[in-house]
Amino acid sequence: MSVKAVIFDLDGTLYEPSHFALRLIAANPFKAGMLARERKCRKSLKGREFPDAQGYYSTLFSLMAKGNGAKAERCRDWFWNCYMPLQARIIRKCFAKRPGIVELLRELRSK
Repeated sequence: MSVKAVIFDLDGTLYEPSHFALRLIAANPFKAGMLARERKCRKSLKGREFPDAQGYYSTLFSLMAKGNGAKAERCRDWFWNCYMPLQARIIRKCFAKRPGIVELLRELRSK
């Protein structure tokens, strides 16, 4: 059997995500409600298929807006300009790479 691709999500695959949600909340406690709404809406979309990333995110932000009275555009802005950069900062600051991950990715890339 020939492997053509390896696909995995990054949450916890490249690093040990111990207490990640708590770190997100502690870093921006005034947005804890928005974070909880994003998590809940994301879980509700689990297993659904979308034609592309734009369709997925459009649905996610619409669901988030319904639940908290905000506009979808506000949810989109929070997600891309606050939440995602915050996640990246916390991962870089608080978490180490899983042992062997760099070597594994090099090996996969070479194949």
